[in-house]
Amino acid sequence: MFPLSVERSSRDRWKEIADHNNISPSAMFDVMVNTIELTMSGRPVWLPEPLLEVVVDDEQPREPKPGELPIDTA
Repeated sequence: MFPLSVERSSRDRWKEIADHNNISPSAMFDVMVNTIELTMSGRPVWLPEPLLEVVVDDEQPREPKPGELPIDTA
């Protein structure tokens, strides 16, 4: 299960990256959210599958597991 808050080391790294690019951490987050590359089912392309199973609600679209067929419910 994921922690309920951002790890300090992750927050510090995010701030370092933002500072290096001369923007605020919040502005960098906004840019990331607006430009993130997603799969057809809405999963970030860089998000590993096992992690996805932990964070995705069964009501939300997800990539099929090995052996499952994709079903379009829309």
